[in-house]
Amino acid sequence: MDTTRQSLIGALLNDRRDEGAWREFDRVYRDIIRRYAAARGLAGNDVEDVVQECMLAVSRYLKSYHRSKGRFRAWLRTIVNRKVYDQAAGSKGTPIDLYTLPDPADDEATVTDSLFDQIFEDGHLALALSILRSQTNERRFAVFNLYCVENRKAADVEALLGVERDELYKIKFALTRRLGRILRELLDEPSTPEAP
Repeated sequence: MDTTRQSLIGALLNDRRDEGAWREFDRVYRDIIRRYAAARGLAGNDVEDVVQECMLAVSRYLKSYHRSKGRFRAWLRTIVNRKVYDQAAGSKGTPIDLYTLPDPADDEATVTDSLFDQIFEDGHLALALSILRSQTNERRFAVFNLYCVENRKAADVEALLGVERDELYKIKFALTRRLGRILRELLDEPSTPEAP
């Protein structure tokens, strides 16, 4: 299944019963919603209730999402913020205005937006690393993971995996580029021209 956001959303809009597309949506977004709800102070069943309510709201309101009105991230953030608020306040069933975003001048809105964006990006980075791992041989990914993700010193990676320094740098360069492409696809961001 293509995990590019717009193609995934397109698949869901074309056929709301596409089980494969919903499984993929769930795989990409469930943990992001869960982590955000927990970071906002919810716990246990309240977190799981928010996740379920968000998934239902996305299913119900996805047909109203229009890219021309804003990014999917902002649309989803609005749903998730509302469901977290509703759960914390104990209210349910209030209609959602999906295009009314918090006032940017409101400090709390800025903090919660930043928190959501960070969790959103972290979740996509984890997914991108998982995709990269599945597309890369084990040794190359181990070198990349130790050196670039875990920030281990080059000498430590060399000693641990028996890799030469120039090979380590080539792996870093190649996999960093590939990871960037995967992230741009997942986040539906335009590609920048690559250097020759």
